Amino acid sequence: MNTEDLIRDALRRQADLAPPPGPVLAALHRPRRRRKPLYLVLATAGTAAVVAIAATTFSRPTADAPPAGSNRPPFSTVTGSPSPTGVPSGKLVSLEYAPTWLPDGFVEWRRSLFDHGWQRTWRQAPPDHSPSAPALTFEITRGSIGSLLESADEPANRTTVNGAPGVYTDDGLRWQVADKLVLTVNLDNVPDARGTIRRIAESVRPDRRQIRVPVSFGGSTRFTVSANSRDDWTASTDVSYRDGRYMAMLHSVAHVGSSPRTVTALGREASYEEAGGGVLTIPLAPDRFLSVGGLGLSGFQQPVPVETLTEVAALVEVDLGVDLSWLGV
Repeated sequence: MNTEDLIRDALRRQADLAPPPGPVLAALHRPRRRRKPLYLVLATAGTAAVVAIAATTFSRPTADAPPAGSNRPPFSTVTGSPSPTGVPSGKLVSLEYAPTWLPDGFVEWRRSLFDHGWQRTWRQAPPDHSPSAPALTFEITRGSIGSLLESADEPANRTTVNGAPGVYTDDGLRWQVADKLVLTVNLDNVPDARGTIRRIAESVRPDRRQIRVPVSFGGSTRFTVSANSRDDWTASTDVSYRDGRYMAMLHSVAHVGSSPRTVTALGREASYEEAGGGVLTIPLAPDRFLSVGGLGLSGFQQPVPVETLTEVAALVEVDLGVDLSWLGV
């Protein structure tokens, strides 16, 4: 897979995760080690680029105890301390809710945060990404299930989850956990899944953990982390800059195209490919690469110039110490 394919795949996954229209939007561990991760900030003034790396220390308060019978680790709250150099130490977002029980063999391989909420995906290990493979999806969205409750064709499809009103759908269970907040559990390609779906739903508890956004542009907290394995992962976000839209990705494996050209970007030796609309890839650290491209996005009739992609890359913030302890767990 080259960088062009990587960006196209990221775009396809973003499209797959887009919420459907309707009254309900889009209607999902291991404890962290104490560490001092690096946070890389790429900043630019005109055509000049400055790379600043700041160390950030995280504390771990006492964890919440999981409910009885849970096979999941306890939750903990993580808060970031300000950087002594004034460089941002990383945007923190809350996981909000999480299942505390999962069927045996399911491990997490994707997390996405959108403007409307979270979507997390588990698959059976080793991960099988084929359409027919069993998959568990947990979603947190802003909205209401009122119209779904009214239109439920069978009384048996109306239910409650830990006292909250809910409704079974063709592939899962949605419930109104709070005002304007809907939780959803979907379980695909598993026979007689309703009982398992209910057990997962009833295990969901508030999750006060906060995680750092791995890649950001313009203050956005939208991102997707997906993986083929624990050593081959991608963190991506969509980017709007001037009159164009781009995909910015932090990834662990270098993907070289058929005709790369060596360029200098942000004071580093980088590669640029014109194929498919223009892709710039900048090595940041061992097993850490930043790629920016306009592939698969409308409005680009010609390859995006390397100078434009460099401008975009200089405005992207990435977390070189991204926490991946949840991958495959």
